[in-house]
Amino acid sequence: MTGKELTHPNWQRNLTGLAIAIVFGFQPIISTLIGWPFMGIQFLCLSVSLFSFLYLFEFTQSGRRLHLYLALGLAYLTMHIFGTGLAISLSVLFTATLLITLKWSQTSDDKLALVKSFIPVFVVSALTLGHTYLMLKGELHTDAENVSFFTSITRYGAILIEFLHTSLRYIWAQGGCHQPEMRGMETDSIYGWGLVIIVLITIFSSINTYLKKPSDELLMWISILTLPTITLLIIVAMITYRIQSEPSHNVIIGYINTDRYLIFSSFCGLVYCLGLFLRSNIKITTSVAAAFCIAAVFSIAGNAVFMHKVPHIVWPEKSISHEEYWNEILHSVQANPDHQNASWNQSMSVVTVFDLTPLDFQALIEKQLKLQNSAESD
Repeated sequence: MTGKELTHPNWQRNLTGLAIAIVFGFQPIISTLIGWPFMGIQFLCLSVSLFSFLYLFEFTQSGRRLHLYLALGLAYLTMHIFGTGLAISLSVLFTATLLITLKWSQTSDDKLALVKSFIPVFVVSALTLGHTYLMLKGELHTDAENVSFFTSITRYGAILIEFLHTSLRYIWAQGGCHQPEMRGMETDSIYGWGLVIIVLITIFSSINTYLKKPSDELLMWISILTLPTITLLIIVAMITYRIQSEPSHNVIIGYINTDRYLIFSSFCGLVYCLGLFLRSNIKITTSVAAAFCIAAVFSIAGNAVFMHKVPHIVWPEKSISHEEYWNEILHSVQANPDHQNASWNQSMSVVTVFDLTPLDFQALIEKQLKLQNSAESD
């Protein structure tokens, strides 16, 4: 499928695109994400990122500065939606600079027009750097000593490979998988850095091929490779920077075991799959559209079975009535009003992953008990 076909959709391509969106959107990991309203921010950020990527892909085919402006503007907008938008903005800036440079090196005319294309890149770069400075300035600093540079490098490789591994593994039962242990972090790091080297060699090889035999199709392939790669590398770098004052390697688990972080690596994987599909030159025929529709139907059915059967097995707390649990807490603390009593300090881990006790809700509990007593006396 070529860039021209992307800009001239027909019902087969529309149906195929819808089916692919369903396959991605009806993963069980998505179901757990939408269970928390805060996760809507991630979805908004990813949606804007996708439009930014698509406009940059279109720029490789059309060369129109309007598509470049839209790609850069939307990429910068992601920084105002979610902190991880920094990775999106930087990757789009880097890729746009690379694409303009490659186009400029291979054209004999309109070089002035291409040079003008650098102006919005410089403007958005300045805005991004300023925004990044404010983000770093607002970071909470502790007196704890940072880990060594070698440890950070080791953690970087380990986080990267575990990010990808758990993204695939947790797609089907995020909460039901055992948490990884970081005892083999050095080995994981070797795999992670090895993967980085392989992907970078692939990108450089594609660039070298373009310089020898330029084509719009190869330029799009370079952008599809570069965008998700740089995005993922920067996200991992942000996590590594954030945990640099944590001496224990187990702190990594909180990032590679949480769906709100994994969804970004899944998104990068989706872009990679798009690239492989485009590279395969498969024509979107009725039979291809039908195949994707069948996959979409199975994904919906699989997600329905998952939500009906699996949560009560891997997350037993889902079957607990929060109303009944709260009433039990009210009853127990009413019988033991002493705040030092075990009833006030019992763990609420059966209904939440946070380290909470009834004492954390002291004001709310006392107010509710007062209202109940007033109602009973009336």
